[in-house]
Amino acid sequence: MDARSPALRRVSILPRLAAILPVFLALAVVAGCGDETPTRIEEILPDVDGAIVPEAAEEGEMFEVEIWGSAPDRSWRFSGFDVLREGRLITVTPVGARAGEPAGERGFRGIATVTAPAAGECVVRIRGGSGEIEYPIRIHPRRAIVGRVDVVPRVAIEGTTRTIRLRLLNRADRPETLRFRTSQTFDALVKGPMILGPDSLPGGAGRDSGGCDGDPQGMGNGHGRGGGGGGRGRGGDHPGGGHPGDPLSLVWNWAYGRPFNDVPTELILGPRDSLSFEVEWPGVHNDGGVAEEGRYEATAIVPAHRPVPVRPRRIGVAPESPPPDSSLAVRLTLEPTVAPPGSPRTLRLIVANRSAVPVILTFPSTQTYDFAIDDPRMMRPLPLWRWSSGKGFATVLTEVTIPARGRIVWEESWDGRADGGEIVGPGRYQARGSLPLPGPPQGPGPIVTAPVVFGVAE
Repeated sequence: MDARSPALRRVSILPRLAAILPVFLALAVVAGCGDETPTRIEEILPDVDGAIVPEAAEEGEMFEVEIWGSAPDRSWRFSGFDVLREGRLITVTPVGARAGEPAGERGFRGIATVTAPAAGECVVRIRGGSGEIEYPIRIHPRRAIVGRVDVVPRVAIEGTTRTIRLRLLNRADRPETLRFRTSQTFDALVKGPMILGPDSLPGGAGRDSGGCDGDPQGMGNGHGRGGGGGGRGRGGDHPGGGHPGDPLSLVWNWAYGRPFNDVPTELILGPRDSLSFEVEWPGVHNDGGVAEEGRYEATAIVPAHRPVPVRPRRIGVAPESPPPDSSLAVRLTLEPTVAPPGSPRTLRLIVANRSAVPVILTFPSTQTYDFAIDDPRMMRPLPLWRWSSGKGFATVLTEVTIPARGRIVWEESWDGRADGGEIVGPGRYQARGSLPLPGPPQGPGPIVTAPVVFGVAE
């Protein structure tokens, strides 16, 4: 018999009730929720419209994958990328979250940084709301000699001459030799344009494309024209990025039309040594046409007995600055574009008035136009030939009226000789036209056309 009082017995069982009470409460909660379906949090992925993925990279190096697309709705905010590497498969997923208040734009764009795995074939898979895209990428072993391209300026208006520099670096602690079958030891190339949709040039054109150190031929292209093509769509009805799958087109290369001797050549780089080459790109295609607005890739090829990976540089071509009077359109034509030395050329400066009212141009002298011929390969303070050279003009104000929706054409002939009288030899040259208007405060200043590139054949 328990000799304790009833009050003591009641107190003693309280700890036991406290121990088993949570179990009964948990069972009651489970029983009460048994008829409801558990809530599942859905993964919200944006639609991927396109991407730029390098065709090659070097093992252990960082490379960039640029991705753009559309958000699920206006409240979704892009925050970055998840990068998952599983063996030879690299999965890149754009991530974000709903912020509550709708945003003004649904588009997103960003760059994911990826570390290249060991040498071999690899696949970059990009996940999106409408499916997956896969891009094959070659990962090359780390090499002793690598190259890097720099361009000055990185972004400029149409027709601007750029300096392209190729720097070769020996990363080894021993001398390295590059052997070539001819006297050509390198070539500089410009490829593009990349079709990237709206707002692709500001800010992004000067960004290093990165991650292309492993391309054995130094091409380092993104897949597709604009990177969106070349992928294999998986799931849903994703169009593989929405762009053609062809590689970037060759726009210009320095070696085009240049002769090289069939003489074996060697370059020797000492331990941790470097070697640089520098050429000028006049902002045109190989056929002489001015490269249009867009994003391009400047790269190089080193045709040695063993591959030399070259990191390219992404550059931008901005629209040509409009004349001070935006109602005017000024351009130059030249014929023929290719002819033997000493052949005459016809130059035409065309000034069109795009407005509905007449435009009056006021010049400080009787000279109303000019033409010039330059050699882009030479650092010269003066052009090879200028139409106005040696001519006299009266210093009186001269007005030229261009009627509404009309135009004026000035035409002159160049005999293929420099100002000194010598015949200009074979090569590629560029012509410009100009309107010698006075500077502020009297006028807007001279207006110069984009260059027209032409050739003097041998």
